[in-house]
Amino acid sequence: MAKLVLHLFNANPAALMTVPTLAGRMLDALGAESPTLEIYVFGPAEGALSSPEQVEFNAQIDGLVGRGARVTTCTGRLLVV
Repeated sequence: MAKLVLHLFNANPAALMTVPTLAGRMLDALGAESPTLEIYVFGPAEGALSSPEQVEFNAQIDGLVGRGARVTTCTGRLLVV
């Protein structure tokens, strides 16, 4: 089975918004026959997952997980909503 992996390293606002938005658009465009989509979060971006200030970013990540995207971190944790 095919897999698409997006890497998210930077914690700057542009990266934190671009990668989840791109992932959502990929899920929309690929439809039912889509390959597995994974977002691999590591480095500075990993801290955004636990930051109370990153409400919008975390809502986007939760939404992607809810749509079937796999989100993992550099520590091997799998995020599940």
